[in-house]
Amino acid sequence: MTIADLGAIGEFVESILVLVTLIYLAIQIHQTKQSLQSASLHSGISSMSQNNALLAANQDFADIIVKVLDDDELSSTEWMRYGMRHRLTPTCARGPAVTWWI
Repeated sequence: MTIADLGAIGEFVESILVLVTLIYLAIQIHQTKQSLQSASLHSGISSMSQNNALLAANQDFADIIVKVLDDDELSSTEWMRYGMRHRLTPTCARGPAVTWWI
């Protein structure tokens, strides 16, 4: 067996190892993607659960949400409570509560 034959065998083994590495990386990327999707779903469900708990425990805030959904007028305080709860920036909120802030 010559040095050229050993070099050819080495290149073949190297190409197999590169292929195995690429397959391993593809599996890892797929698992990471699934993990991130699961975490995102869990976060969304947790957020909805917190909002539902807030609405169930706080009659005043539930009334504000009903007013918003019915397009009724909100007071400045109600707009501020609604905007702060939903973490709106002042330029995203509407109503008199934030007009002085813009």
